[in-house]
Amino acid sequence: MLHFPLDHIINANKTLLHACKDGVKVEQLEASYKKGGSEVLDNSQTIGSLTPFVSAAGTVWLLIYCLKIPTTKSTDAEKKFEIFVSLEERHRRLTNSAHGILIFGNSTGLLNSTLWDRSVKKLIEIVKNSSSTPQKEIALFTDNLGIHCQVQSIKEALEQGLYQLYFPPNCSHWIQPLDNLIFTILQLMIRKICQE
Repeated sequence: MLHFPLDHIINANKTLLHACKDGVKVEQLEASYKKGGSEVLDNSQTIGSLTPFVSAAGTVWLLIYCLKIPTTKSTDAEKKFEIFVSLEERHRRLTNSAHGILIFGNSTGLLNSTLWDRSVKKLIEIVKNSSSTPQKEIALFTDNLGIHCQVQSIKEALEQGLYQLYFPPNCSHWIQPLDNLIFTILQLMIRKICQE
């Protein structure tokens, strides 16, 4: 039996970011479960996605933004970037704020298999460096999206003490305990920050 501290029980949940005239609004993503890939954003108003990693104790360990890079030519589809903003580099820290923000840019505005793998590795690094119990294992709860189920990524995470656990298909809206309060509050904070 493994004992996970509350701060090491982490839920990853995704939202879409949409542009609108009065700022940016955050809407819940209804994920399409495709084998081995991320969703396709057909809405031209969608500017990207956000994936927060929130613990059962309320700690926001990491925020992952994936922004959509406008493409005009076929070669532009290869454009991408990656930026990590550590806590020390931020001007101020809000109550219960993230330890770091990881920002990706690609042609879809969504995490793919490679970016998800990088995100999990960054999460492990942050938790191991900042947790009061760094030697303890980590439980990461996700849905059954294809990019979350990569065998090689799961094996590498296990070697670092992270166990990826999956909610049963098609019931994440009522079975994820962090959606009820913590994630709702986080969404309101994110909406305010995005508008600013």
